[in-house]
Amino acid sequence: MEMAEFVIDGGSAESVSITSSSLYDTSSTDNARISTNAGANGDWFNGTVDEVLVYNRALSVPELQVLYDDIGGPPEVVDVNASASLDGDRAVNDVIDIIVTFSDPVTVNTGGGTPRLLLETGMTDKYADYLSGTGTDTLTFRYTVQAGDSFLDLDYKATDSLELNGGTIRDTGDTIDANLTLPVPGNTGSLGFNRDIVFSDLPWYNGAWGYRIKITIDSTKVTGDLSDFPYLIHIASNAGLRDNARADGYDLLFTGDDKVTKLEHEIEEFVSGKESWHMGEDTLLEQQC
Repeated sequence: MEMAEFVIDGGSAESVSITSSSLYDTSSTDNARISTNAGANGDWFNGTVDEVLVYNRALSVPELQVLYDDIGGPPEVVDVNASASLDGDRAVNDVIDIIVTFSDPVTVNTGGGTPRLLLETGMTDKYADYLSGTGTDTLTFRYTVQAGDSFLDLDYKATDSLELNGGTIRDTGDTIDANLTLPVPGNTGSLGFNRDIVFSDLPWYNGAWGYRIKITIDSTKVTGDLSDFPYLIHIASNAGLRDNARADGYDLLFTGDDKVTKLEHEIEEFVSGKESWHMGEDTLLEQQC
């Protein structure tokens, strides 16, 4: 049998000859040969063939290149990040460029729609739209902070928050769809893990109170019933709150993450300038001065 074309490293060899002596023999591993020149004195391929694929159509060069290179599957998301300069408090109309890094370069086609990334932005979640990066392994999605947003540590909504929206994200041969699964929000590789981007357009309980600190209590870290569960809040890192609170701690107020709803609490112990005890979870702390 003779094949008209054989592809090596993405390029085409002149021919490949497989003679009757190349029949597979289970008693020998030196019986099947591939050569670029017909005849017994040809340049035989000396190696191991670990996979044979048979198609009922001619494959394109990009498809053959992907198969030959054995890239281990489609491109996949390995990291979501943003510039370190965005850490801290943001303001309305601030631009946030989010960088999604893939394991391999990808091609973005926006002819049918623009890919987008769903962000956790408060009461109403909003999208960052694809901006640039096709042909590389990093895609940029842009979001502009809007009035009414609220996020203490900006992250995307879920692992499936990268949406095609009618567009495509594929390998550079534009043949294989990329795996769009994102790292778990808050975990290694996520936007929330890599950056600390903060914004809230919601009012504080009392704007006249001079010292505040945002506190996030992860209730999943403690198993069992969390009703009336005591935990330690160490506020030594916030000099204003630490140095200006009353010695008995009675001017400490706890609110929900809406910054408005006052939470019931009981201070079991307060050491001036150091730490306090509180009952509850997921709160914001402010102090009247």
